[in-house]
Amino acid sequence: MVTLVIVLFTAVSAAAQQTPGAAKITTGQPATLSYEQAVKLAIDNNLATLRAQERRNEARGQQEQARAPLLPNVSGVAYQANLTMNLVALGFQPGTFPGISKTFLGPFKNFDARLFLRQSVFDLSAIRNYQAGKAGVRVAELNEALAREAMMLAAQKLPLKTKFVSRADLEGGVV
Repeated sequence: MVTLVIVLFTAVSAAAQQTPGAAKITTGQPATLSYEQAVKLAIDNNLATLRAQERRNEARGQQEQARAPLLPNVSGVAYQANLTMNLVALGFQPGTFPGISKTFLGPFKNFDARLFLRQSVFDLSAIRNYQAGKAGVRVAELNEALAREAMMLAAQKLPLKTKFVSRADLEGGVV
């Protein structure tokens, strides 16, 4: 079995270890990897494959945005007020209504709550946009697979034994 030995730089910030999409960094002894593990690491840390993954995620987001007009739209409104009405300002004279002899009516509370549901029955433009979004996701997935395949082929062209060394090893002449 062919192995790949990797010695990583020892001066690595903690922020780089936690950055999503950043290379996996280990400290301590050099890691001994099998050829399959080295190819997998190369694919997982390659910028082209990471960019293809992000483009796939972006295409999925655009697909969800294109699907939104096809879904029902629910909204609600609530209103509450404490009111006092001036009957004269509304055009009524005191005594017009039996039992009401005052000019002002209230205070009283008014509460109004409404729920609205809107659903498009047929919108060809929205349907076509959603279909285009699905096609965009498929294209992004194929591009991601292509980037992974290209990286796998490039990794297979590496020499069978590779050693990455630290800066200290280079400066000390230990290579």
